[in-house]
Amino acid sequence: MTIDIKWFHDCGGKKSCDTVLVRTETRYWPAGGSSFEYRDGMMQKFDDGSKPSGIAYVEVNGKRVGTETEFEGDTEAQVMAEMELWTVERAEFVKDTLRAALLERFGPRESEKLPS
Repeated sequence: MTIDIKWFHDCGGKKSCDTVLVRTETRYWPAGGSSFEYRDGMMQKFDDGSKPSGIAYVEVNGKRVGTETEFEGDTEAQVMAEMELWTVERAEFVKDTLRAALLERFGPRESEKLPS
């Protein structure tokens, strides 16, 4: 695995190198979609008749893993609630999986207790 390391200037002459190893990505589209058309000399929203919808997936080191999950519902609140639950469930799974792997590999250390 290759980690893309980039250093950034911080305040006071310090530098930071922050890496995101695992992240979730979500996209939401309102009812009618999010398309615009050029009509009557101006850009106007185009309603494609679709329901509120979204997609979500997990990235590890900048690459998608697993399958993309699609969401659709009658209301924005319904779709967003489903997407939020999906995100929390995936985050918990990743946390638990990494914790178990680290404990197996390195064992518990009194001075470095892993958060539960």
